[in-house]
Formats: sequence, C-alpha cells, structure tokens
Amino acid sequence: MPGTLVIGYGGYGCSCARTYSERYDSPVLLMDYRSFTEEDYTLNQDCMELTEDINLNASRLRDVLSNYNRILLLSPLGGASFEAAHSLISECARALDIAMVSLCTVPYTFESERREKALQALATLPESVDNLFVIDLQRTIRDEAIAENFSEFLAGTEGKIADLVHTLADLLERIPFFSYCSSPSYTIAVGEGAHYQDAISDALAHTYFEVPQSCGKIIAFTDMPVSDFDRDQASTTLAARGNAMPEHVGKSGLGEDTVLLFMPISCRRPL
Repeated sequence: MPGTLVIGYGGYGCSCARTYSERYDSPVLLMDYRSFTEEDYTLNQDCMELTEDINLNASRLRDVLSNYNRILLLSPLGGASFEAAHSLISECARALDIAMVSLCTVPYTFESERREKALQALATLPESVDNLFVIDLQRTIRDEAIAENFSEFLAGTEGKIADLVHTLADLLERIPFFSYCSSPSYTIAVGEGAHYQDAISDALAHTYFEVPQSCGKIIAFTDMPVSDFDRDQASTTLAARGNAMPEHVGKSGLGEDTVLLFMPISCRRPL
C-alpha cells in the first residue's frame, strides 16, 4: 500500500501541490469546486471536481484514500472552499482510520479580509487532524523584496511551500513522525549555516508563524555532522527558547548546511 498522499484543494492549495508534484515527480490529488482543464490531468496529478452532493464527494474521496495510510493536506486558510473541503477530507480520513497531517497557510497581509478569516479559523483546526503545521505566508518574505513581476514572486513562495511539503512527506516516511511530534500544532523554521549552532540561530530568527515564549519541546532536524559539544550548545539555546529539552533528529534528508525546526505554537489568534 502506498504511504502518504499529498492533497491540495482550492486555488492556492492546488497550485502549490502541482508545483510539488512537478518539482519532485510525486503523485498528488487536486480537489476544488471548479472544473479542471485537460492540462491538470497529468501522470502524477489526479483531480476531483467537488459537487454540491456531499455524500457523492465523500464516497469518491473514500475510494481514493483507501489506498493510503497517511494524508498530507495542503490547507489554504481563508478561501471560500476551506471549511467544506477540510471537513470532508478530515471526516473521510477518520472514517478510514488514516493519519492526517495538515500544512496550513495564512494569507499575506495585503489580503486583509482572507487573512482575518484564516486567523479566526485556526482555533478549531487542531481538533480535526493528527498534526497541524501553520505557515504565515507573510513570514516567507525573508530577505528578498517582492519582485517587480508579482507572478514571479508568487511562484517563488509556492516553491517554498512545495519544498516544505516534500520535507514533511519525506519525514512521514523516514521517521516515527507522530512519536516525535507530540504537540498538536507546530510552525516551521528553516536555517542555514556553516555550523549547527549558526543554523539553529538563523532558524530561530525566521519562524514561519508567531511562536509563544516557553513554547515547549522544539524538534531540530539536520544532516549536519554534529559533535557532542555542538549538540550541547544547541540544546542550551533551544531549551532557553522552549523551556523544555529539545529533540535532535539526524539523517533527515535536508542537506548538510540546513536545520529544520518544528516549534510548538498556539492556534489562538496572535496579538
């Protein structure tokens, strides 16, 4: 039985899932309340056009999900189809006893109405999935400015989301994911550096969502060669931030200059 199915729904979710599929040659399921074009149906992309018939949607989706044991769901918050599609997928996954991880995106600040809806919707999401990862798209704008060509800028951020999807999907297959991820909700931070501590510090300075003080156990993933001294130094830094001893996970497939942090968050609306 195949392991993890990546699902994208809504305009942005489908676009990011499509980018992931093309970049990593991986199968995805695209779902939306619209008609798909012939170009959407490629070798690695299945499409499901949702209808007003809830029972029909659920029956068709259960047929697809029965072939998998995990779902990685791309959830663009604030969109018109969010509540219906997320509820449908969550209910079908629970009926089939399939583990479900959701990567949620909060719209940019210039999408003020959608952003407001997204932040309000966050509070109830951890109840419907096994693990929730939240990415504030505004925080993906790091050192680079918005390009003059706005479509190129959006494509760049979709590429970042696609890379995160690939990383999560790979970790779901590679490690005892749910044993490590004991908190219901996380954000992600990615850092680079010549040394482990440098990459840890870089990641802590660029979290993808608001992280509360004393957030809890932080999980650090890397492929860097890490000495006992480097690990102890990084543990001190992460424990001071989370007020709990961190977990260090090697052989994570990230490359030898990169650190990925899972940082527990509250889904209550940030002040």
